[in-house]
Amino acid sequence: MTQNEHTGPDGILPPSPSAQNPASAAKSRIGWPWLLLLAIFLAGAVWGLYRMTAHPAPAELAWPMFGQNPQHTRQSPYPGPAHVFLKWTIPIDDGIWRDITSSPALAPDGTILVGSPQGQLHAVTPSGAEKWSFPTGSELISSPAISPEGVIYAASTDRKLYALNPDGTVLWSFEAGDAITSSPVIAPNGRIYFGANDNRVYALDVNGSLKWTFATQEKVVSSPALGRDGTVYIGSMDHQLYALNPDGSLKWSFATADWVPSAPAVGPSGTIYIGSMDKNIYALNPDGSLQWKFASGGEVVASPALGSNGTIIVGSLDGTMYGLNPDGSLKWTFPAQDPIWSSAAIGSDGLIYFGCDDSYLYALNPDGSLKWSYQSKGRISSSPAIAADGTLYVNSDDGMLYAFGR
Repeated sequence: MTQNEHTGPDGILPPSPSAQNPASAAKSRIGWPWLLLLAIFLAGAVWGLYRMTAHPAPAELAWPMFGQNPQHTRQSPYPGPAHVFLKWTIPIDDGIWRDITSSPALAPDGTILVGSPQGQLHAVTPSGAEKWSFPTGSELISSPAISPEGVIYAASTDRKLYALNPDGTVLWSFEAGDAITSSPVIAPNGRIYFGANDNRVYALDVNGSLKWTFATQEKVVSSPALGRDGTVYIGSMDHQLYALNPDGSLKWSFATADWVPSAPAVGPSGTIYIGSMDKNIYALNPDGSLQWKFASGGEVVASPALGSNGTIIVGSLDGTMYGLNPDGSLKWTFPAQDPIWSSAAIGSDGLIYFGCDDSYLYALNPDGSLKWSYQSKGRISSSPAIAADGTLYVNSDDGMLYAFGR
């Protein structure tokens, strides 16, 4: 309905008193339009209040996909825990020692979605109770993504990308040519992008129909990131970072010296940041030219996180979390005890959270100094997610999903 349908007055003017009193007629011609405008304003205000109460706007999605947003900046609009406060844990695996790499994603209502090596997609309430689980045909290695409407996209090594309703029922599924370990990303227009082990990048429409594929020379385990102009950036095991136009045609490619399992991150100016197994962290201009590269001490599998102060934060298998300046120079390092596969999450207050193979969840200050740490009972390869209330969720190889509160 439009506002004009709810203005109340029908626009018919009252009988003119001009024949009886010319002064009153003049006042009427001046006063009546203002009364009509006032009535329209009040009716509009009432309609707006009705819309706010009966049809509230959807809540901002706190962490709807791997990397938090299509650019994978990994910045949360909310602050995370400033102190160690374990709220609850819930098992999402049978406790057998194996990598849990699927990272949590959060639905509009706060439900936590996370996959397990057993092939189950789990939906957990913010209070820590299982809501439902959905069985796929094989391991869930990648992280789910959730649309603003609440549709859940989960990729499995059974070759399928599943689209589920918020209650866990199947909306549709799409079968790729091989296992999918790439985490899907959702574009603003609803299109879904992901890679697969058949060496291809896929683009699907919201109804699950194939829009296009792009062939690389090796497996695609990297998760795509989107530029604000719609460019799709994704790494491949053929050592390349690819930039694809929204229609799936090649824009450019950039060669590193080894596999690129890391997911790219796209900065506000369009700079693309990516790690490689050649131990380097790269910054590329939007045209694909090299801006700079930084040599870490080990292979880089984790994805870069971009602080609001311009710091590029990325972990390495050498056990070091690196903080780099925008020009690629070293700002700080934090030494963990074992390899870092986990990609960092950044709270709106600048605190940095990541897991490590030493079984610790770390929280760092913006200057790279330790804020707090918590030891789980298994390696933490999963990447944390931050909810609107400040709760931080992360998985551990001990089979548990952990929730840390503010």
